Amino acid sequence: SILFTVRDITEAVELSEKLKKAKDETKRQMETIFQVINVNPLLLDDFIKETEIELSNINKTLREDNEDYIKTLADFYQSIHAIKGNAILLGLNNLVTKLHEIEDEINTTSKNNISFNEILHLIIKLSNVQAEIDRIKNSINKVISFQANMKSRQRNKNDLFINAIQRVIETTSSTLGKEVEFISDNFNCALISDNHKKTLKDVFIQLARNAVSHG
Repeated sequence: SILFTVRDITEAVELSEKLKKAKDETKRQMETIFQVINVNPLLLDDFIKETEIELSNINKTLREDNEDYIKTLADFYQSIHAIKGNAILLGLNNLVTKLHEIEDEINTTSKNNISFNEILHLIIKLSNVQAEIDRIKNSINKVISFQANMKSRQRNKNDLFINAIQRVIETTSSTLGKEVEFISDNFNCALISDNHKKTLKDVFIQLARNAVSHG
């Protein structure tokens, strides 16, 4: 007689695979964000536009009823090489790696006897390139959103600093029956470190109160 037990670990394995996939995707996204964050937004915009033109050319070539696979392969390679050159200039290493893989595959493909299946295989590889470009677009949007949020927070800090002084001036001038014009157009709270912000605000408030009282 044999006594044994069976344990189903399917859910544990599937969960582990999902976690690994999510971790890898997060890692790729962070790498892409670090790659685009220091690049001029105008250059990135031009890169995306030129890349989409090249991808459109590839798709147009593939849609044509043309069995001259040698020419199709040559056009395919030319567009991939153009995208790769621009990606290298911008330091988009993840995209460069995927494009380089396609170039290597094209270079190892027999130029005398090219089958449709080989072209189809390259098209599947191209979907990985499109996914990376979509990831770059997503990262650009995240960076832009982050920068806009930081600017908004900085404006709020500026407003809070100014409003504190404004309230003191309005209260003091109202009590003393004086008319006061408060001008703060050129004030930039970002020039003050967080360590000194409270101290300087207290000093500014006292100076403003004295200026209204004795000015």
